[in-house]
Amino acid sequence: MSKHGLQTQKPMDEAHSADEMLIHEYAEQAARPALDMDSDLVQFYFRDIRPISSPLSAETERMLAHDVQLGQQARQRLQEEPNLSEEERARLEQIVEVGNKARQELIMANTRLVVSIAKTYQGRGLSLADLIQEGNLGLMKAVDRFDPDRGVRLSTYATWWIRQTIARAAGDSGRTIRLPINQGQRWGRLRRTFEELSQQLGREPTYEELAEAANLTVEQVQATLLAAREPIQIDELASDEEGRPREDLLADTESELPEQATSRQLLT
Repeated sequence: MSKHGLQTQKPMDEAHSADEMLIHEYAEQAARPALDMDSDLVQFYFRDIRPISSPLSAETERMLAHDVQLGQQARQRLQEEPNLSEEERARLEQIVEVGNKARQELIMANTRLVVSIAKTYQGRGLSLADLIQEGNLGLMKAVDRFDPDRGVRLSTYATWWIRQTIARAAGDSGRTIRLPINQGQRWGRLRRTFEELSQQLGREPTYEELAEAANLTVEQVQATLLAAREPIQIDELASDEEGRPREDLLADTESELPEQATSRQLLT
């Protein structure tokens, strides 16, 4: 914990620093005409992350991961206990801040892993820029769920999450029904925004929160989700644990809350 005294939290859940946003910025720049070759992107990306993407020792990684866990626990208390004393709230906010910084350091130390995995998925319908962006989301999720006491290095644990998010995105890009270019870009932005807001808020965002963060209207968010929805064949649906037939499951979808439908659609 910092020895410089307590600080007022900026907002409490602002876990994405300028360094973290740098990842997305460079990936987005790959789509610009000036960087129309994947090799240019990799060189550009590696050049600027080199100073902040150094491997960590096992002990340093373990200490940082513990700080992340403590920050998550402190954030949960702040959200669930509104009647905390001012002193206790300030103490927890400082723990959250330390956890956020530890999280950022773990992410930046493993960005090279994202690029190396993303390169193996080239040629499947997504640019390297998009693959890196998706891989970074997997890395962030891995850092948030990593348990340093299990004796596994973060890079080993994160590899599965990075591959999962990249493979899912690459699979989505090959869907039979194609979205218009502007809708496809908006869909990708909504997915990333959903992931980031979920981590920041500690819960799934609402339509309104998604719209505000993505600089869209609620109607645009709903229209994009509707346009991206894939048709489901009845014979592809499995019965649930209660043994209800497939037709009943289809009828039951109408009772799903909007936010539940949003999260299901964005995470699958």
